[in-house]
Amino acid sequence: MTAAATANAVTAPGYDERPVLAAAPLRPGFDRRDLSRYDDPSWDLGPAVFRENARRCHVTVHFGSIGDPAIAEVMRA
Repeated sequence: MTAAATANAVTAPGYDERPVLAAAPLRPGFDRRDLSRYDDPSWDLGPAVFRENARRCHVTVHFGSIGDPAIAEVMRA
């Protein structure tokens, strides 16, 4: 995806409500309605991690610890 396409996708209306793992294969039994959304302050990527011994802290992204909102936005994109 080009930088312009990424910028347009990020600013598109309703984009912040899209599930983060919308197209990812998920562990059996996980409901896609419960996925983290783009605009959430933290993303739980656990539903797409198939390793049983993965620690929750290793599959969670916390954007609140990023001081600059512009950098957090780039990380989300």
